[in-house]
Amino acid sequence: MKRISILLLFLGLMSLSAVAQKSKLSPKKAATKTMSSTQTKFYKGAWFSVRYPASFKAQSEMPSKTGGPGTYDSATFTSPDGTVTFCIYAPKYSTTIPKELFGDNFVDTEKRPEGGITSYSSFYSPKYKRTCSYMAYRCEETAFLYVIGLRYTTYEAFEKYKKQYDAFKKSLLLYDD
Repeated sequence: MKRISILLLFLGLMSLSAVAQKSKLSPKKAATKTMSSTQTKFYKGAWFSVRYPASFKAQSEMPSKTGGPGTYDSATFTSPDGTVTFCIYAPKYSTTIPKELFGDNFVDTEKRPEGGITSYSSFYSPKYKRTCSYMAYRCEETAFLYVIGLRYTTYEAFEKYKKQYDAFKKSLLLYDD
């Protein structure tokens, strides 16, 4: 069961907290097992937290309407050379993906037994002058949504930061309250 949970986590089909629960680890210990904290920094949004490469620059975006003053529903993390940006958007009580940030060409690829839908989108954005690849999970019944992805200038830049992006995805924790 533990191996299956870790595989689902890697593929983006299970959250880190769910893996932690199934493997009987605390989410903090599960996050530690997926990424070295000496090479990363911790970022906490209104309804999520994530570890990102220490050399990247974090930028809070989209103030939260439900998380209180000074909290954010979205953040980006840009590489030192500016060629790659990791993105996360995780609001509370919303299932609408902001077109201005993520475009509007998501394709639903999987309906889950609990009623959720996984969607993917990849396109070139003239606004960001880079290729954007995103994965979104939303559930209308529970008003739950998160989008995680990256923007990159070249395929070489994508390859250069691919391992860090995988670790970034695996470190994501989502909060209910």
